[in-house]
Amino acid sequence: MEGAREQPAPGLRLRPATAGDAGLVMSWRNDPDTVRYSGTGRQVTAEEHDSWMAAQLNDPNPGLFVAEVGDRPVGQIRLQREGDSGEVHITVAPERRGRGYAKAMIGALQDDSALLRGLRRLTAQVHVDNQASLRIFAARGFDRTDVVGDFVQLEWLLPPLPTG
Repeated sequence: MEGAREQPAPGLRLRPATAGDAGLVMSWRNDPDTVRYSGTGRQVTAEEHDSWMAAQLNDPNPGLFVAEVGDRPVGQIRLQREGDSGEVHITVAPERRGRGYAKAMIGALQDDSALLRGLRRLTAQVHVDNQASLRIFAARGFDRTDVVGDFVQLEWLLPPLPTG
C-alpha cells in the first residue's frame, strides 16, 4: 500500500478477509450502533451473513478487507465496485472506536493504487445521525452530494493519473 497520506493510526494495514473472519465481521455488523446506522436497521441472521460472506469471498474483485494493527483486528472496510465507482462501507470494532481507525482505514484504501485501479470515484452513504462518520469522511476529502431519505450521499474523486 502506498503511504502518501498522513495515517492517524500508525501501523494499520488492510488485508483481504478470509472465511476465518466471518464470525468477527458478523459480530461487528450486528453491534447495536452499527445496526442503528445501517441501511436495514436490523441485525442480520447467521444464514444471511453466511450467504453474504460467501459472495464477498468468491467475488473475482475482492473488496472486503480486515483492518489490523499488529495482529489485532480493529475493523473492516468494504469496497463495492460498480463501473468506475466504488462504494465504501466501514465498521470499526466497538471496543476500538474513537481511536482514529476509521479515518486510517479510509486513508489506506485511498492510498492503495492497486485497489483503486479502474475507479474514478469513491462514494459512501452515511446515516444523517452518524455525525462521527460524517466528520471522518469529510476529513478524508469526501464531499456531500445529496441527502436521500436518512442517508447523506458522499463522493471523493480520485486524483487524475499522471500522463506521459
